[in-house]
Amino acid sequence: KAITEKWIDEILMQTDPVALYRFDSETERKAYRLAEALEVSPERNREIDKALKEWSRQLGQFAINVTDYAALMAYKDYGITEVEWISMEDARVCNECYAYDRQTFSIDEVPTKPHWGCRCVVVPKGKRDFIR
Repeated sequence: KAITEKWIDEILMQTDPVALYRFDSETERKAYRLAEALEVSPERNREIDKALKEWSRQLGQFAINVTDYAALMAYKDYGITEVEWISMEDARVCNECYAYDRQTFSIDEVPTKPHWGCRCVVVPKGKRDFIR
């Protein structure tokens, strides 16, 4: 499928409702915290920088979620039915991601990433070199 604005809108509408709720509530919470900090903090620029970093982190995670979903949709378009979970296999991998590493999942039953900042990916089964 071609990547169009309509296609992206469809993906955003299909995003996990919990993720959307978390995104919305975190956005609101961060906005209130920034407003409060600006009222009481003598270091307004530092507070603004801190808020912008958190906002950027949140937007980045949401973009990762959408990208992961788009990759799965593309795999489906190519008829791929099974994917393999690949962790980064370094000291920063959490226990849950380590347990998923190299496991095969049906493309319709891929677990959601267990935490923000997860660097794991899923690739078509038998195509580990796909990411290297």
